[in-house]
Amino acid sequence: MVQTVKNQKQIFLAALNMAGDGFDAANPKLGWPGDLATGDEPVSSLSQYIRRLEELGYIKRADVGKMFAAPGIPAYPGTGDFTGANSAFKIYKVRQADVANVIFSATRNYTFGRGLDPKAAPYGDKGFAIIRKGGDAIPYYNKQSALNRNLGFMPGSNTQESPGTETGDSILSM
Repeated sequence: MVQTVKNQKQIFLAALNMAGDGFDAANPKLGWPGDLATGDEPVSSLSQYIRRLEELGYIKRADVGKMFAAPGIPAYPGTGDFTGANSAFKIYKVRQADVANVIFSATRNYTFGRGLDPKAAPYGDKGFAIIRKGGDAIPYYNKQSALNRNLGFMPGSNTQESPGTETGDSILSM
């Protein structure tokens, strides 16, 4: 799981760099996933987001398979569109306006507020990993941790009293 967190951090750093460049240059083609989902050239799927990161030089196609790898996830062959089937992670529609505790990414077996899916790769109910918009990446090694309300917030939320709910609209489509 430590390698999974390292991979997640690499994805986050590419996203952070693109978002920072977009903010600095006021370029609507660069930004956080949630901001790009509503732009002139909307990015609503994981495949589109990865393509944007590749086209603009924030990640290399040769690295995509390694970055999104984890046990039980089919390896990306390196050709054709990258799809959610080859991703160990869900990417949330984080926006520039979101606070640092908003979850940027989580392993696919984790659902915010509901816990772990024992049948989902990677890791089933053995553990999961998240990274927040502020950059802190954390592996959790037990299913009780998945229900902790202090893990963070969903995009658009910012209080413990109202941390948000994970829905299909809160992540880039797989």
